[in-house]
Amino acid sequence: MFKLDGLVNSAEATPSSSFEVYTFADTALDYAVDQQISGLTVQASGGELTGVLLYPLDQTGVLETATKYYVSFKIENALAADADLYIEFPSGFDLESTTSCTMEPVYGDDYSCVVSSDTRQILLEDFVDQTYSASSKFVFVISGLEVRNPDNVQESSPVALTTYQDGYAVDTSSTVTITPTASTIKSVKIEASSYETNKEDVTYFFKITLGGYVLKDAVMRIDFPNQISVYKKTELQNCGLE
Repeated sequence: MFKLDGLVNSAEATPSSSFEVYTFADTALDYAVDQQISGLTVQASGGELTGVLLYPLDQTGVLETATKYYVSFKIENALAADADLYIEFPSGFDLESTTSCTMEPVYGDDYSCVVSSDTRQILLEDFVDQTYSASSKFVFVISGLEVRNPDNVQESSPVALTTYQDGYAVDTSSTVTITPTASTIKSVKIEASSYETNKEDVTYFFKITLGGYVLKDAVMRIDFPNQISVYKKTELQNCGLE
């Protein structure tokens, strides 16, 4: 057993070509005695994507469907031509499958964009057509998407981004999250059956136009001013909706 110092690992997180190991009878190296020329490979560990930004550019509200996403990140390890990028959304997002999404600007003319509704993934295959050195930054917009936001305004679980080379992960990130915005009530109209001072058993009519979606089993809260009190609580509990 022995060691060799001062070597440099591969710039890519993919298996290397094979080491070739021989023993010779003398220093002339003319005739190999023993040899092992296949199956001895090493693989550098993957790195981390940094400075990651990913967010919808058009529809940000609860249950709205975004068609454009801004993407930005810096790679740690170098990428060779024909590298791939996977973007995987967490549970709660719904993606419509498509093969017609596009990126702008492009880093390779021969790329393809594929969205899978089953895996909630966007695959940018062959998204570069040349070698990019470590610490290179990428900024682009993906269009032609149908990514439906979750049904609440809670911060999502992280979106996973991974660069791949020849089927092997190179750099990854699972830090960026997305928080849908609340919709605004567009208009509220309130009318009373009577405006007589201190009159009891008055009916109030509410016409509310919402800016977003109403979910099944949703709850609406109306806070009354302190000048108005409840006359018949049982009837108020059994109010109807039109």
